[in-house]
Amino acid sequence: MSSAYTELTGEEDPYDPEADQAVRLVVGEVGAEVGSVDELVTPGGIAAVAQACARHIDPTRILCGHYPSVYISWMYTIEADDLTLS
Repeated sequence: MSSAYTELTGEEDPYDPEADQAVRLVVGEVGAEVGSVDELVTPGGIAAVAQACARHIDPTRILCGHYPSVYISWMYTIEADDLTLS
């Protein structure tokens, strides 16, 4: 994917593996504090999400993985067979 991104844009791939870890930390913390989807939309659930995000997420770093050019690069590199459920 990185080489497809570079070929497409002429720039280095912005993927940051630490961003994935940050998202996993947020999900883990929220999962430990919020017991259900219904609880997630309560003031306490919203506060838990906001606090976990504030502790772990750099929004600009996360957004780099969601530029259209990143998705297009993945589309160039993934085979149709990789998109099926097994």
